[in-house]
Amino acid sequence: QQLLQSFGIGWTLMKQFFLLLMVSGMLITTAHAMTWEDYQARKDERCIKFYIAGVGAGYYYTNHYLDTAGRSKLYCQPSSANLQGEMYSTILDAYANSSGIRLKGISVEIILLQALVELYPCK
Repeated sequence: QQLLQSFGIGWTLMKQFFLLLMVSGMLITTAHAMTWEDYQARKDERCIKFYIAGVGAGYYYTNHYLDTAGRSKLYCQPSSANLQGEMYSTILDAYANSSGIRLKGISVEIILLQALVELYPCK
């Protein structure tokens, strides 16, 4: 924070900038979303695993921002659930196998979010 203040940038302004950056990134990602079929065909590739982990981390940080801003979170992950890396792919695959929902044509980003919402509902 001191570094930001030395440049005359307030912490609130910087948080708003990062939120805008995240939302912009999500919009760009949505324009080039990975369908369930694309994910199924390539899910064992390292770059796909990193991509899914990045999407999951984006949801985690969005949740953190919403919580600190006093707004409703997307999902309520307990502090004991330390999700990292391939855990997001595991959650995605488990949801797909158990949901009974036809996933053809749906983006994996939306499927992962729904999986997290159902796995960690807010009460």
